[in-house]
Amino acid sequence: MPDREAREDGKRTRKALGDYFKPQWGEYELHGSCMVFNEAGKKLFVRYSKFYPVPSHWWYDIPRNKWEGWQSRSLVFLMSRGNDVRFVLLEPEDSQKLLDRCPVNENGKKEIHIRKRGGNFDFNEWQAFSLTARVKTLPVPWA
Repeated sequence: MPDREAREDGKRTRKALGDYFKPQWGEYELHGSCMVFNEAGKKLFVRYSKFYPVPSHWWYDIPRNKWEGWQSRSLVFLMSRGNDVRFVLLEPEDSQKLLDRCPVNENGKKEIHIRKRGGNFDFNEWQAFSLTARVKTLPVPWA
């Protein structure tokens, strides 16, 4: 379970993500990890992680009630390292392909790891996927 600071940082970055896409997709509703842009018909499932220096990755889990019966939602991974926040948006088809490659842990969750090796980002579970070009910087007001 993330600590209070991590939960607050996650909320702040999810709001910043909504504001980032608002000019393009319109108003949004944020319900925990789920974000809906009704005008654009976009549904996002957003996960947040701080960087873990050992073993040098960002770590995410997707609960069973979210990954079972995945439907036309995009996955977004928020990657925080200090005040630097980046994100990756996967369209529904790539989201499903990634989820299909991930093992299920003892709690019924799919675990996903993003690593940065040199200047490149990759999914530990799907290294052939071209992730680096999709990583974008997210401006987050920390004050």
